[in-house]
Amino acid sequence: MQSIYEDGIGNLNSFIGNTEDKLREVKKEQNRRNPEKIYNLANKLRTDGIIQTHSTDKSAPNMLADGSVKKGRIQFLHSKNYDLHDIREYLEEEGWDIKNSEKTKELNLTHNLIASEAGFNNLMEIYDKDIFIKHLSKVRKYLKLRNIVFEDDLTVNFVLTKISDDVSNEITSHSLPSFTVLKYLESLKTKYSGYSEEISNLITDLKPITENKIVPEKIHLVEAFKTASGINEVDYIFEIKTLKDVEKNLDKTSYDSVKDKSFNKFRNLYIDKDRLIDDKKQSEDEVSRKGSKRDNLIKHLFKIQNILQNYSKKNFPELFKVLKKNNIIIDSIKKKQIIKDSIEKLLNNSSVTIGDAIEKADELKLVKKDDKFDKFINLNEYIYNKVKEISYQEFICLYNYLEGQTPFSTQHKTKGAEFENVLVILDNGNWPNYNFEYLFTNRTDKIEIVERTKKIFYVCCTRAKENLAIFYSKPSPEVLQTAEDWFDEIIDLDKI
Repeated sequence: MQSIYEDGIGNLNSFIGNTEDKLREVKKEQNRRNPEKIYNLANKLRTDGIIQTHSTDKSAPNMLADGSVKKGRIQFLHSKNYDLHDIREYLEEEGWDIKNSEKTKELNLTHNLIASEAGFNNLMEIYDKDIFIKHLSKVRKYLKLRNIVFEDDLTVNFVLTKISDDVSNEITSHSLPSFTVLKYLESLKTKYSGYSEEISNLITDLKPITENKIVPEKIHLVEAFKTASGINEVDYIFEIKTLKDVEKNLDKTSYDSVKDKSFNKFRNLYIDKDRLIDDKKQSEDEVSRKGSKRDNLIKHLFKIQNILQNYSKKNFPELFKVLKKNNIIIDSIKKKQIIKDSIEKLLNNSSVTIGDAIEKADELKLVKKDDKFDKFINLNEYIYNKVKEISYQEFICLYNYLEGQTPFSTQHKTKGAEFENVLVILDNGNWPNYNFEYLFTNRTDKIEIVERTKKIFYVCCTRAKENLAIFYSKPSPEVLQTAEDWFDEIIDLDKI
């Protein structure tokens, strides 16, 4: 039930059996973590046939001193408004220690959903949604498709404009009512009337075609048609999506800062949100793992904030250790006051930008700009110029989130962890692989998505050792009906 990642080995049932070359299944029918109401809910979600009950071990975490199992509490909260502050306020009134990240976790499906709540939304926008960087990835596909290389003296604006003009002319030359895979295949029926029926059959077999993409498992159909008919032009359907993606140039304001610079300097510019939010801890005590994907800018900022945090928590031995390592000698009250004032300004002044913090840390020799930092700037000038203008307070919010100092976590990241109180926010976050409405309405035409969503929901619910609250915004009557079957408390927050 906890196989929540899509890149695993798949369903284990094919590996289970009674022969020597098979795995033997050990059924875990006793639950040691969860109180009764939570494991009963989990039993309703299970698809492996196992019905769990409480542990026979009286010392298990979910057992009381008298040998009975803890009851726990599960609530289904709903509202017409998506106001998480109201939800947290309600749960605080119910006795939850909302701000204690050791006891309470608020689970969302994606980091993007958390970013605005945790206070690092602008950084996430750069690392995950920057329009110019996303457009460059599409441009690279086009250049590879057409085997195009530009000279170094050609600017970003010239290249992007030329690509847009060239592709627009190519699309216009086909004289199609709309430039899509289906319309192009229809045009081949006219051009090769002798194969009209075969092309019609191919169209039927390829449907549905979403966003002009041919799914990998149907490519062989195109190959078979091409071999039988000799119509090699059919291969053009694999180019249509790439062409459509670069047909329209970006608004120049989205890349104004680099429009007159060499395109080749930015051609391979790439960014990924893992470079921002990799190695998320569940608690402050958790040890950072090796091999973090964070980029050298974020790692540099972490060095700065580690020092500032030592100061704010009055961990002066660690602070002095860093100062000594950097050959900073505090031999006067004046020097001590300068460092104190500078650190407090970085920690508390909302007008201080990330760029300001980097420069001040370098000036004070708290964290010097090293070769790795300089290399990052050289290769990622566009990214750095955007990040450096953001308030340093926003980076502190990111730091607190990644260091496990907030109650926020993604639903995937929390697997294996446990907390007294768990709040699960049922928001798909524009992720098509999951859909909580499908789960609660049991959409039989969306079995794969329902099963995938059920597994992640199961993992979320079973993280709770005492209290579980589920929040669903604007549930339909069908969703509420399922909630009434699964939960014994249905709370309409709009009526409180």
